[in-house]
Amino acid sequence: MKEYKMTEANALDMVRQKSLECEKEHWAAVAELEAAGPLSANLYRYLDMTRSCHAGTMLWSALADRYNTNTIYQDTPSPLEDGSPKREDEHHINRDHFRDGSSNIRIDHLMTGDDPQDGGSAVSEANRKEGGRPHPVDGTLESHQSGDTYEEPGTESDLIFHRQILLAPYEYVAATPTEKVREVFIDGLNSWLQLPEKSLNCIRSIVVKLYTAALMLDDVQGGSILRRGMPSAQVVYGASQTINSAGYVQICVFAEAAGLSNPGAVSIVCEELTNLYTGHSMDLFWKFHSHCPTEEEYYEMVDGKTGGFFRLILRLMQAESPVLKYDFTSPLTSAPLRLIPARAFEPALETFITSLGRYFHVRNEYENLASSKDVHRERFYEDLDEGKMSLPFIHSLQNSSGGDKARIKGIFKTRGPSGLSPEVKEFVIKHLSERTASLLYVRDVLKGLASAIADALTALEEIFGIENPLLRGLMAKLGG
Repeated sequence: MKEYKMTEANALDMVRQKSLECEKEHWAAVAELEAAGPLSANLYRYLDMTRSCHAGTMLWSALADRYNTNTIYQDTPSPLEDGSPKREDEHHINRDHFRDGSSNIRIDHLMTGDDPQDGGSAVSEANRKEGGRPHPVDGTLESHQSGDTYEEPGTESDLIFHRQILLAPYEYVAATPTEKVREVFIDGLNSWLQLPEKSLNCIRSIVVKLYTAALMLDDVQGGSILRRGMPSAQVVYGASQTINSAGYVQICVFAEAAGLSNPGAVSIVCEELTNLYTGHSMDLFWKFHSHCPTEEEYYEMVDGKTGGFFRLILRLMQAESPVLKYDFTSPLTSAPLRLIPARAFEPALETFITSLGRYFHVRNEYENLASSKDVHRERFYEDLDEGKMSLPFIHSLQNSSGGDKARIKGIFKTRGPSGLSPEVKEFVIKHLSERTASLLYVRDVLKGLASAIADALTALEEIFGIENPLLRGLMAKLGG
């Protein structure tokens, strides 16, 4: 009322009109669904239950003391009244007014203001059943009688403005420079899988949205000040708005996945997002409790958190690929596309994807600790500030004496909100590099992963009969 400068009566009238408009939109959507094809019995049951829940909520709102503090009921008196006089009030509600002759709840006059005793409303008359199925409302909306004027909310300009607010944190992060590893990975896989352009663009969009949203949430959870050399989204827009924007973008991804030709695309996104969140939860748990996992547990986390993105790309592209839709015992050389038996490439692809996810994750951790020499850089031993259980740190703790281990873990447990001082960081790095040779160990791990990736690439090139300079170039760029 304050926003639109209207009286209570006019506000109620506006809400009634809005309710009727929403009901008409609902029935129009149902009609559109029915026109597209026959609906299942389960879907009809779901729609009926949804309408029943809405009706029950409206009835409760009309009768509950929460909204009618002075309301009395003119049906069976309470035994607690002991004959005491009832309060007089202008809002007398008789529960019988909400029922018709067949004892069905009547809620139509709650929206229109019409009393069924006076003949009902256009909505109640129109809201009849035909052939056992609900019929769309065809009643007309009452015109606004108030002399007060207000601007209709939800105009096109309002929606555009609201959407700009909603997406601002996401678009801010998406515009920052990136290595575009995943984009090159998609193009490299497409050299073999040969997706239609529409499917390829959709998968690109899905991956960019999910990865950007993950970065936004990661910055909030880790309290990161910088992202890619710029202030993180939570610093610019606040943690709450950043989380809200990331959540909305993830919802949009499901709508995009539903537009792919393979009906299993949404399930693939759900499964790999589950793996991603599960892996990330392990990472957060270890940081919060300063718990040192085993290397086996560490790689399980990596396979979910980082490997999940590469696996998501592969699975979506496999589902859309015309090359892999059929399983043949031998290649059809006369076909325009070389159709590859699934069992021929899956072991090599699994090795390739798993090794690539691990390489990418471990490389980032190694670079953070081995290449951070400038205290003014974004990533000056940033993992140490967060107390992250990275592979170098896990190896160091597992190979430290009791006293050294207690000292290192004590440093992490007592770090402040701003992280560790440069001097303490240098002490920890010296321990990792000299006392336990953990950085050297991780460098050897990266060499082993790079070798496994190269062998898998060679095997895949032989299976598909096509060399893949894009993926080889990607590995060269990453240092593999």
